[in-house]
Amino acid sequence: MSRDRAGGGRNIPEAGYPLNAVHYSGLRRKVVFAKRNGGSEPAKQFYEELDDGEKDRFDNLFVLMGDHGKITNQEKFRHKVGTIRCDHAGSGEEFVVSEFKIHHGPGYRILAVLEGRVYVLTHGCSKPKDAQLPSEIERAGEIFCEDRSRRRSSVVKGP
Repeated sequence: MSRDRAGGGRNIPEAGYPLNAVHYSGLRRKVVFAKRNGGSEPAKQFYEELDDGEKDRFDNLFVLMGDHGKITNQEKFRHKVGTIRCDHAGSGEEFVVSEFKIHHGPGYRILAVLEGRVYVLTHGCSKPKDAQLPSEIERAGEIFCEDRSRRRSSVVKGP
């Protein structure tokens, strides 16, 4: 699959996520990159450092998720590896952390948080050992909550 079809990390602003690079927008779901307050995009940086074959494998998963809304093969996608909580303006909300997985080289993962119909990609890593997974989930939470707070704070409120 060509990265042109999957968005290839192009910065495509869309309603609801005008401040994030949309990697793929399908009929059922969008896949976007989280952005930290300083402007870094850890998942996008990880993705761009992969070789073309590895990018293609992830792109196939993003397109499948975007077009069909789910991936049933747990070897390629795990819906719930953990949960996180974001607090903003005195209220908190829980979110599920998922992982897109490819089995190439050491095995790579891109962690994502589902917000509505959008998977927000937080960061990537080599396949974590079981003992490392809690820290990867915590990192996903930090990145996602910072991104979510940044987006919510940037919304201009009308009269």
